[in-house]
Amino acid sequence: MSDQPIDTQDTGAEPTQQPVTQTGVLGTEQAVGVTGSNGEPTNVQPVDQGFIEQIPEEFRNEPCLSSIKDVSALAKGYVHAQKELGGRIRIPGPDASPEVKAEFQARMEAAGYSRMPDLNNPTEKESFFNKLGRPETPDGYDAEIPEELGAMVNPEQLKNYREVAHKAGLSKDQAKALLEFDINRTMEQMEANQQVAKTTLSSEWGDAFDQRINLAKEGLKRFEEKYPEHVNAIRQGPAGNNPVVLMMAAELGKMYKESGIVVGNRSVNYGLTPTEAKARINEVMGNTGHAYHNDSDPKHWQAVEEVETLYKAAYPESSSKS
Repeated sequence: MSDQPIDTQDTGAEPTQQPVTQTGVLGTEQAVGVTGSNGEPTNVQPVDQGFIEQIPEEFRNEPCLSSIKDVSALAKGYVHAQKELGGRIRIPGPDASPEVKAEFQARMEAAGYSRMPDLNNPTEKESFFNKLGRPETPDGYDAEIPEELGAMVNPEQLKNYREVAHKAGLSKDQAKALLEFDINRTMEQMEANQQVAKTTLSSEWGDAFDQRINLAKEGLKRFEEKYPEHVNAIRQGPAGNNPVVLMMAAELGKMYKESGIVVGNRSVNYGLTPTEAKARINEVMGNTGHAYHNDSDPKHWQAVEEVETLYKAAYPESSSKS
C-alpha cells in the first residue's frame, strides 16, 4: 500500500481515491475507507461480511445469523444472549442438592412466584390455600339464599357448606359461583315440578282446581300452629309441588268445611272433580224419589240447577266451549 498521495497537478484530472484497508479480526483484509488527494481517509463504507466465510460451513445458513452484518453485531448479540441466560432461573434436577433447591425456591419467591406446597404438610397446605384467596375461616364465605328457598335451607346446612368449601381450599369467588349454580339448578327444578303438579292436578280436578287448592291451604292451616316449621317446609319446599301431597291436603280441608252445593240432604262448599261430579249425577239419576224427577216437588228447580252444576263439573271442556 502506497504512503504517497496521487499527484494530479500535471494532468488537471480529478483527485483519484485509493482504498484504505486493514486486516480484520478474523484475518481478512477489510476496506474501512478511501483516501482523498491529501492522503486522509474519507467516505467510510460498511464493513464487509466476509467474516461469515470464517464460520464453519454447517452454520452459515442458520436463520439466526441472517441479521448479523459484522463482527461487532455478532459480539453484541452474544453478550446480550449471555445476559438473558444469566437472568433465568434454572429448575433443579431430581438429583440436585438441598442447597441448590433452596436457592431455586428463594429466587422464585423473590421473582413473585409461589411454589407448589407439600400437600402432606398441613401448615404449607393451609398457607397456600389462603394465598389463593380462601378466607381465613369458614365464616368468611358469603352465602345468601333467595327468600323463596329459605324454607329449604336451614342454618346447619349453610354451616356445612362453608366448612366443606373451606376444607377444599375454595376462594370466595369459587365458593360463591358453586352456590349460585346450585341455587339456580334448584330454582329451575322447582319451577319444573310446579308445572308438572299444576298439569296433573288440573287434569284431576278440572274446574275445581282453584277450590281444591284453597282447600289444601285450609287443610295445612289446621296444623300450622302446632307444626309451623313442617307446614312451612311443605308450602315452600318440594312437597308443596307434589300432586299427591296436595290431594291429601285438599281432602283434609274438605273434612273441615261445611257443605255448599246441596245434593239430597248433603251440601259441600268445595269444587267437585269430574269423577266426583259424574258419581253424584249417577246417584241423582238412579234415585227416582229425588226432587229432580218430580216436577211438583218444591225443591225440583233447585235440584235441576244442582244437576246442571254437576254436569259442568263433570264435563269442564264442554261447558267452557259453550
